[in-house]
Amino acid sequence: MRKVRLIDDQVLAVLMSVDAGQLIKEVSQQRNITEANYYHWNKTYSALEAAEITLLTSLMEQNRHLQKIFADLSVENRFRYGMVERHEEIRF
Repeated sequence: MRKVRLIDDQVLAVLMSVDAGQLIKEVSQQRNITEANYYHWNKTYSALEAAEITLLTSLMEQNRHLQKIFADLSVENRFRYGMVERHEEIRF
């Protein structure tokens, strides 16, 4: 099955359609998602409203971006620290 990325409103629509009485299997086939995706979204987003889902998604994206920046800086810092240690070893 090809990977499908749904926007927040579409995820909310999937959850609401199942709450309205449609079967999970039918909704999954209509939206081309797996039932596991539905259960994951239900666990994550069931108590949230559309605005809160949008905010959560943007915060998760920002967190991913900050983690990448931290990883890059961490590698750069380790490299610089290693260069300082080598420079001190050569000096003595």
